[in-house]
Amino acid sequence: GFFLHPNGATDPTAEFRRTLAALLLPVDDTPDAHAQCRFIARYHWLRTQLDFSKVAVPVIPCERFEQWVDLEQVESLSLIFVSAYMGNPASMYGHALLRINYREEYQGRNLLAPTLSYGAMPDPEDRTPVYMIKGLAGGYPGMYADKKFFSFHHEYGETELRDMWEYQLNLTPEQQNRIVYHAWELLEGRVKFPYYFLTDNCVYRLVDLLDYA
Repeated sequence: GFFLHPNGATDPTAEFRRTLAALLLPVDDTPDAHAQCRFIARYHWLRTQLDFSKVAVPVIPCERFEQWVDLEQVESLSLIFVSAYMGNPASMYGHALLRINYREEYQGRNLLAPTLSYGAMPDPEDRTPVYMIKGLAGGYPGMYADKKFFSFHHEYGETELRDMWEYQLNLTPEQQNRIVYHAWELLEGRVKFPYYFLTDNCVYRLVDLLDYA
């Protein structure tokens, strides 16, 4: 469901052509569903690669994206590592988050900053042995999710008393924007991957997202 063309996952040419057509469609009464908002990273990247001067590109307001993050106030991105927690088997290796840091003078600053996480979606009815086997063998889907940073800080730092290390990333504003745009695509598209506790986990998927810089 993340792709616009039925064969988009395996046919990049078909997906590219369908994307161009969708980006030029007129806006209707649901602008946030327009391709410019659903695939905001694709749109902004294509604007740097192609000459759109001879076509009429509609101007689409992406209100949901703008409510999620204020790009004008973004100062940097930070990778946050949360230490291991022995009270939960899923947290024995720790956890990783990606936080969008706002400028010092911005109201609320980083406690209200959007923070991205990736994790498995287990079946709550599964008993511990089944949970462990599925977690190791890719039996659960993994998805991206986001919360305000204070929610993660309360859960990990204050409730579970876990250490949280922050690593501010050395990125240009253009690189930061590309990552933020693609993070929105993944969230809005509810993209899923098979989750593997040892390999295809939260760190792997966040580093994969950072590759879009």
